[in-house]
Amino acid sequence: MAPFCGHGQDVNALLSEWSVVTSGNLELVNDIQGSAYVGGDVTVPNSFNVATGSSSLSRSAVSLAVVGNIDNGGNLQVNGGSVVAGGTISRTINRNSGGTYTPNDPAGLPASPVSAITSASQYWSALTANSSTSVAANGQLNFNCANSSLAVFNISAQQMFNSGYQGFTLNPGSGTSEVIINLDAASSSGSVNWSTGSFFSQFNTPYWDSRVLLNFYNATDVTLSGLIGGYVVAPNATVTEDNNIDGGVMAQNLIVDSEVDLPSDNGTSAWDGDLPSVPEASTWAWASGLGTIVLAAGSLRRQRLQFPC
Repeated sequence: MAPFCGHGQDVNALLSEWSVVTSGNLELVNDIQGSAYVGGDVTVPNSFNVATGSSSLSRSAVSLAVVGNIDNGGNLQVNGGSVVAGGTISRTINRNSGGTYTPNDPAGLPASPVSAITSASQYWSALTANSSTSVAANGQLNFNCANSSLAVFNISAQQMFNSGYQGFTLNPGSGTSEVIINLDAASSSGSVNWSTGSFFSQFNTPYWDSRVLLNFYNATDVTLSGLIGGYVVAPNATVTEDNNIDGGVMAQNLIVDSEVDLPSDNGTSAWDGDLPSVPEASTWAWASGLGTIVLAAGSLRRQRLQFPC
């Protein structure tokens, strides 16, 4: 596997800061409680809200960063922070907390989080699984976490979402702090289509919604039906969600026929976990060359390896 570079950015801080990240377009959404970074255009045809749960943001903080254009459509309600676009702004913006909006200002955009999160997604996909699933008598798929700080699951997306399970439950270990569920979409040619079942138990709590990451690292198209609790990362996919996401989402293009909510009504961030960061390329290559690259999730989490690239 080729090494990946995180450009010295703290991926946990990026996930915490941005509820929504796209490398392409934001095509549809009703409400984003946190902040959003859009690497393409905003093409949402209807009115929508940003920072509805982040009114405490300072006026100078950017709650909506758009590399391209904010196209014509319904009013944009900005409830905290400010808006910066690299291109044009062609719709009415209501600044409900007194922030500003600035078009044609690529220099005013925050640093892009796309590359760092994409690199981390590929790195996490290579972590050795230390946790396993089981099928309950009621037809639910149980995610049984190892008693370590980071629980890692490696599972086929086809197996999880297209096998007719009645739902999914999370069973954290006594020492579990974060959960990564790596979802391999290779067997379904990169396509994931979830239409049955629901997330239950700890999957639907504010604590775990901010500490569970669903890593669709090789998916190209992800369609989800039920409410999602956690942070969805699908760097190469168009993600379509017909329900709420309680957490966050990173995708190529995003279509949400509802809301992207912060995990907690009283919180201000989409992510509170502490996942391992991408080591520098030379370190990765050295370990791989020795054939001793053991991605011990718990110890890596504690080391929080971060190097400038």
